[in-house]
Amino acid sequence: MKRILLGLVLSQCLMACGGGESTTDSVNDADVRPTENQVEQAQGFNLNTTQIRNASSANPQELQAWVDLLNERAFVSTSHKSNFIDYPYTRMSMLAALSLGATSGTATGIIDELTLDDTLFDSGADNSSSNDITLFYSAFNSLDQQLTSEAVPTPSNSIPFVSTPSFTSANSYWGQEDYAFSRDFVDDSIGYFGAELHSVNFSDDNSVIEAEIEQWLIDNSDYSHEGTMPEVYLNDDGILLVGHANRFTSAWLSPFDSANDELTEFALFDDETIEVMMMRGLVDAQYYSEGDTTILELPFVDDNWALYLVTSTDIDNYDSFMDELTIDELNSLKSKMSLTSLDLTLPPFFIEGSSSLSSVSNINNKDTADFSAINQQLLDNLYVTSAYSAHNLSFNHNGLQLSAYGQSEFEHKPEPVAQSNNSSTSYSVTTSWSCSDCSSNSKPEPPEIIVSSFNSPFKYFLYHKQSELILLSGNVSKPETE
Repeated sequence: MKRILLGLVLSQCLMACGGGESTTDSVNDADVRPTENQVEQAQGFNLNTTQIRNASSANPQELQAWVDLLNERAFVSTSHKSNFIDYPYTRMSMLAALSLGATSGTATGIIDELTLDDTLFDSGADNSSSNDITLFYSAFNSLDQQLTSEAVPTPSNSIPFVSTPSFTSANSYWGQEDYAFSRDFVDDSIGYFGAELHSVNFSDDNSVIEAEIEQWLIDNSDYSHEGTMPEVYLNDDGILLVGHANRFTSAWLSPFDSANDELTEFALFDDETIEVMMMRGLVDAQYYSEGDTTILELPFVDDNWALYLVTSTDIDNYDSFMDELTIDELNSLKSKMSLTSLDLTLPPFFIEGSSSLSSVSNINNKDTADFSAINQQLLDNLYVTSAYSAHNLSFNHNGLQLSAYGQSEFEHKPEPVAQSNNSSTSYSVTTSWSCSDCSSNSKPEPPEIIVSSFNSPFKYFLYHKQSELILLSGNVSKPETE
C-alpha cells in the first residue's frame, strides 16, 4: 500500500546500503513471514520476515541515468577559490531514507532537492508511477553494490594487496519497540538497501543506545578524528533514528616517501604565494599537459578507482576555467592522457565538511511533514527533528581516506521541539609536511622524466571506473598547516 501511495507523488528516490552488529534485537534473519493479521498487530521492527537484499542488477539505462545525475553534482560549486569537498553520497542516502517513508508534499519536496525530473526513470507502463520507484530503487541498489565490490589488485612490489573493498556503505535503523512500522517500509529497507534493523526503547536510559549508535558510526565510517565526531543525543520521545556510514580507503600504487618532501612555493590568488612542504616522488601515471592545463591520474593499488587532479596555472582565470569544466570536458582531457614517468610534487591535505538537511522540504515541520508511509496504518504522526551529515578527506603520502556519516531522527508530531531552518555547510583544511633533499636513487631512472608540480590551486575527482561515477570532488586553493 505504501508503494502505491508514494508512487502517486514520487517518480524517484534513493538510498545506501548497510550492515553492522548491534547489542539490540536484529530482524534480518528471521525464519517465517507473518500473516496479514499478525502484521497488523506487529510492533517495532519485530516483524518476522524472510526478506533479504535484492541482488539482481538494474536495467543499464536506469543505472546510467542515476550515475549521470550524481556526476552532474560534481561540477556544481559556488566558488573555486576556497578549499572544499563535495561529497553528495551520504546526503543523497539520507534523502533516500526520508523519501522511503514520505508521501504528499513532503515527498515532492525531497524530489525537488534530489533534482529528479519526471522522465528520468520512465518505465513506459500505464502504472509507471509505482514502477518508476522500483526502477530507481534498483538503480541505486545496483550502483551501491558495484561501489562496494572487492578491490581489484594492481601489481606492486612495494605495497601488499588487501582484497577488502576500498569503499564501504552501511545503514542501520533504530526503531521504537512499540511503534507499528509498515511492513512495506521494513521490506523495502532490507530488500533494496540491505538495512539492518534494531528495536530499542527510547524511553529507557538513552545513554546505552547513544553509545551503541556512536560506535556503529565510528566502526562503519572510521570517523575517529578527535573533536570532529559529534555525539549522538536521543530524545525520550524518539521513534526512529536512521544512520548512514561510508568510507573509502586505498593506498597509492607508488606511495610518497616523506624523506623526499621539500619546501616549495605555492601560488595563491591575487598574486600571493606561500611556502609549504610538498610530497615529492617518481611516479608512473596517466598524464596530459598543454598550455595552462594539466590533468593527472594518481593510481591506487585498487585499480577499480582513480583520483584525477586538474589544474590551470593561469591563476587569474582559474575560477572561470573551473566553472566551464564539465563532465564532457573532463572526459576529453582524460582521453588525451598517456602513461608518463613523472617527477611529481604536490601537497598533502586534510579537508572536512558538514551539512544540515533542516531546510529540505518541510521534513522538520511538525504540522505539515508527511511520513505516513512509515506507519502500518498510514498514520501521519512523525516528523524529522534533526538531519545532518559530516565527512572528511585525508590525502597523504600513503593514499586517500574518506570518512562520512549521516543521521536522521524522527519523533511523534504532538511533542514540541526546537526547530532550525538554517542549512549550513562549513569546510576547513589542514596540511602537514617535512622536508628533505629529493635525490633518491631507489628507483631506476626512466627513459624520460617529466617534471610536474601541483604548486597552485587544483581540483580533484575520485572516480569509480566500472560505474564511471565521480564519487566525490573538491578544490584545494591554499594549503595550510594545522
